[in-house]
Amino acid sequence: MAAKKIRSEKIEKSRFNLYLKKASDFYQTMISSYAQNNWNSVGLSAVHCVISATDALLTYKSGIRSASQKHSDIINLLKSHVDAPRTSEYSGHLSRVG
Repeated sequence: MAAKKIRSEKIEKSRFNLYLKKASDFYQTMISSYAQNNWNSVGLSAVHCVISATDALLTYKSGIRSASQKHSDIINLLKSHVDAPRTSEYSGHLSRVG
């Protein structure tokens, strides 16, 4: 059986900073929500923070970002497009967030 194709889009590698900025914005929202005991917002912001950070990494390393509606698909994109010693370990962390 052929591997499922995960929807992604090509993006100029130099644009990684857009996704890094989004990750930073979500992180700040998460911290602010935490201070206000707004737990639903903390959780949602955390998930979007790691997705945006992963999109930044994918853009920087491979010139792609996830276009899938399933958050879990980004893990497989990371494993298949980022060749680094600890990618598998970090993708495991990512799978526990979302």
